[in-house]
Amino acid sequence: MSSAGGQRPAANRMTLQTFKARLGGASKGFKLLKKKRDALKAKFQALLKEIVDTKLKVGEGLKDGAFAMAKSQYASAGEDIASMVIERARKPSVTTKLFPDNVAGVSIPVFKMNHDPSQNTAAQTMGVACGGAVLNATRETYLKAVMSIVKLASLQTAFHTLDEEIK
Repeated sequence: MSSAGGQRPAANRMTLQTFKARLGGASKGFKLLKKKRDALKAKFQALLKEIVDTKLKVGEGLKDGAFAMAKSQYASAGEDIASMVIERARKPSVTTKLFPDNVAGVSIPVFKMNHDPSQNTAAQTMGVACGGAVLNATRETYLKAVMSIVKLASLQTAFHTLDEEIK
């Protein structure tokens, strides 16, 4: 008999077993979805805290980089350092790759930064006459800032992906 017409199902042991099995499956599904939601929310909150810390690091790193750039401009007797760096740049020494991370069945994109110091050979000889040590310190300062920026980009994409998945 159909329950669509407003009639109740037959009251026997077979239908009771069927309803008990359906109730068990529904409650298992609900518990699994609740665990997934809780895991995603926990990761979301952790990402939020880490994004705030990383944003502060990025601001500090860029401020230090700008100060180091001013010091290198002064050390190189007022020459235009930026144009020299751009002229000597051939291959990138810093590259990023995208890797998936899995959190409770959700694929989250993560950026990994690769730094190859052997690609910086053209820039190593820059500032040999005056201010070479200051230029190298500036390069290291900006490398740390770029590392922080890549980490922030990775965290923000993961945050956005989790936000879309939770909604």
